[in-house]
Amino acid sequence: MIPENINLVPRRLVAKRGNRKKAIIGGFSAIVVGILVALAYLSLAATVQTEEQKLVRLQERSALLQSAIQTYQVFQQDEANLRAQEALVSTRKSGETLWSEILDHISLIIPDNVQLDSFHGDSAAGATFRINGVAPNFEGVASLFIRLRSSEQFANVLLNGTTLSPENGSVGFDFSASVLGLDEQLEAEGG
Repeated sequence: MIPENINLVPRRLVAKRGNRKKAIIGGFSAIVVGILVALAYLSLAATVQTEEQKLVRLQERSALLQSAIQTYQVFQQDEANLRAQEALVSTRKSGETLWSEILDHISLIIPDNVQLDSFHGDSAAGATFRINGVAPNFEGVASLFIRLRSSEQFANVLLNGTTLSPENGSVGFDFSASVLGLDEQLEAEGG
């Protein structure tokens, strides 16, 4: 039998060439693997950098939103303070006597010849008032007394005293009365 493959190159040389081939293929494989690892690393690094940039943008946007929220919280706090003040004013006004309205009403019913010298209102004593003044005669005092008693705004009208002036015959007077609230006025009217 004749051998089909005749190798004239010594085996050592063939083995050396085989080892060299394996080394070249191994080196080439290592270079390819290194390049693939480097590409994977660069790809991941680029992804990480992109995500970090997104995170920075989100943090900036969050800071802007927090700033806007704080601005509106100031308005919200101001609105809450305003509502609290309105409630306080409303509560305090509900029991308040409007003395200007009382004086206005007295000015409408006082006779022309009667002069008021003083007015003292007391909200602490259940909205009572005291007026002092001068009339030319007792008829002026009586007329004022009748008008005060017939008013729907006043109750418990009392003439506390009168004094006759010897110099000019005028009469000083001292009245006291209670102010009726709106509910009491409606009850007095029968409604």
